[in-house]
Amino acid sequence: MNGKAKICPDCKRYEAPTSGDAMSPFCWKKSTGDATDCLQSQVRNLSAMVGELMQKPQEPATYTQINYDWQRIIDDKMHCEFSDDGEVWSKEISPLNGVDIHYEFPFRRINISWKYCRPILPKPIVGQIAKHYGGECPVTDDRVVLVRLRGRDKWFMYIADQLNWTHENTTGDVIEFILLPDGVRI
Repeated sequence: MNGKAKICPDCKRYEAPTSGDAMSPFCWKKSTGDATDCLQSQVRNLSAMVGELMQKPQEPATYTQINYDWQRIIDDKMHCEFSDDGEVWSKEISPLNGVDIHYEFPFRRINISWKYCRPILPKPIVGQIAKHYGGECPVTDDRVVLVRLRGRDKWFMYIADQLNWTHENTTGDVIEFILLPDGVRI
């Protein structure tokens, strides 16, 4: 420090000149003595940023963005179809590499971004555990299934149309199910 007192422009506190590098933690960096945001200016900047985000018009989320558990789809390397318009789907099927819903084309496959994505889910086999990633009900509405819900270890028996099959990141999300033989009733 050069021996002169410095004033923080936000909190108006003085940094007293000292020998050595003992500086106030509120306003100035120890290493360089340059101004850094004090606590008051950090709060002001954060408030301005939140206000700005609240004023930005939010693009409505597409059906595919809100109803699937994208992180599990990426982790399990599920194959997906991709589209820019939601009607014509790419013939190239591959795993999804990443999702960033803040962009117009949020779905990344290798180094290409797409506007829409839908996982290709295998058809459930009677008596076998099938992972569920969200989306539409994978069986007919009247079928009886055993389900395991997010955050629970137990299995529950339901008629398929009694469940919300989309994923909303809640404890009600179906993450695995077993299709029971046709004719099983509750």
